[in-house]
Amino acid sequence: MVVDRRVLTRELWSGFNGVVPDLRVGDFDDPLAGVVRLRGVEARALDIVVAKHRFVGDVLTRAEAGYVSGVLVPVVRLADLVLLKLFAGGPQDAWDIEQALIAGGAEVRSEVDARIGDLPADARELWTRIRH
Repeated sequence: MVVDRRVLTRELWSGFNGVVPDLRVGDFDDPLAGVVRLRGVEARALDIVVAKHRFVGDVLTRAEAGYVSGVLVPVVRLADLVLLKLFAGGPQDAWDIEQALIAGGAEVRSEVDARIGDLPADARELWTRIRH
């Protein structure tokens, strides 16, 4: 996930040999600026999600280093994952949030409470329903 919309331009990817980008720019009403699907010659596809809301940049800034499939990458904190799920707002997201709250307890609730004001009204309403 990134917030820099330049990744949605072909020029950015022109210097990457063997990588074929599939650029999908979001509509005005889309919660995402777009998605870039990268395919290499023998590698599995990789999606780069381009967010358009400022709070996502803050989430990415707070990410901590962690290993995924043996590769050190930035990983969002559990409270920030809850914020992203609140923003997405689907039924599966609500279930995921409930599970994250079971795992993270009062600390995660407190962190989300402190940052929920950065999200749109529908995400805040979902948090109120889940939180109480």
